[in-house]
Amino acid sequence: MSAYFRNQRHTQSGFTVIEIMIALVLGMIITTGIIQIFVSNKAAYNLNEQVARLQETGRFATDFMSRMIRQADYQGCATGVGGNIDNKLNNGTSYLYNFTEGLIGFDAVGDDGGGGSSPTEPGNTIVGAANPAASNDASKWVSGTALTNLSGPVLGSVIEGSDIIVTRGAFGTGVNVVKNNDSAVFFAADIGTSRVCPDASPSASNLCQTDILMVSDCTKSVVFQVANVQVVGGGRVDVNHSKGAPAGMTPGNKSASWGASSKETSFGTDAEIFRVKTTAYYIGVGATGPALFMRDDSEPAIELVDGVENMQILYGVDTDGNGVPNTYVSARDVADFENVISIRIGLLVRSVNEFAVDAYTNTPTILGTTYDPVDDNRLRAVYETTIRLRNRGL
Repeated sequence: MSAYFRNQRHTQSGFTVIEIMIALVLGMIITTGIIQIFVSNKAAYNLNEQVARLQETGRFATDFMSRMIRQADYQGCATGVGGNIDNKLNNGTSYLYNFTEGLIGFDAVGDDGGGGSSPTEPGNTIVGAANPAASNDASKWVSGTALTNLSGPVLGSVIEGSDIIVTRGAFGTGVNVVKNNDSAVFFAADIGTSRVCPDASPSASNLCQTDILMVSDCTKSVVFQVANVQVVGGGRVDVNHSKGAPAGMTPGNKSASWGASSKETSFGTDAEIFRVKTTAYYIGVGATGPALFMRDDSEPAIELVDGVENMQILYGVDTDGNGVPNTYVSARDVADFENVISIRIGLLVRSVNEFAVDAYTNTPTILGTTYDPVDDNRLRAVYETTIRLRNRGL
């Protein structure tokens, strides 16, 4: 090999320490940038997810309540007749059984932040609690200008500072009356059964013993409780409403029978029989914190959606009888709920988990009531809607 080629040989010297340090620094810069992009994208994703969930919660809650509440005071063909309901039940003016009132509301008394209390009315401020709990204090909610305190099975389930609305009326598909009733029995059509009764027995035309029913034609309605129901053949079901049978029936009927020959208590083939119920909507303590609940009669409450922190309600009152609301007031300022023809509902919705870097220090306004929540790191938004009562007004 010539001397020229021998002189071209070099030993491999590798990277110097300075070169390695420069490469490490560049790698760290690139890695840090990638991590920052990932963290930023993750934060943006979480924010968008929380905002989307807030919107979904608010939309579902307002849509569901709108569909349900607008059906308040339904009386079949007698809807809109104007209070012509004969309630044959015992305790017919109590919370569960006062079906002559198709809708009532309870205005909350909240914490004013200064050691006192404040009605949840437009212009007032109430303060939220860090860990809201349900209250057994009936005086924390009042209804009507008489300031009637809350009663019934929802007491002890509602978070203080949040309003309550209660609807009553018929629901579901009616069963036709096939001939004039006698003094203790209604004669209904046999439409088969798709319902199992609470005692696990089959129903008759989807009616069960101890059901509370409303029979209605186009001029009047009567509310009563079923003592016995049976299929007798010939396409007929007999619905008995006698007093005191079966033993222990609650609330029971006030009388064993009523005069079927009377125009006020006689129902022919133009009448229908419906089941009736009392339903409350309120804010209670759910699995993850405050939530919107619905409770039918004395049945277990149903958690509709979590993250609803507060609810405020105003009632559109028709003061001149023209079928149009003249003013919107809180429940404590309603003299007669029969004159309420529309409802405004405001919901404060919060994220289930704390997320934001900065504490939430805003004081949102819900239908005119200022609400000061605890300064946590949750996102919040207010959703409001107006509901026209289908069975009242124009």
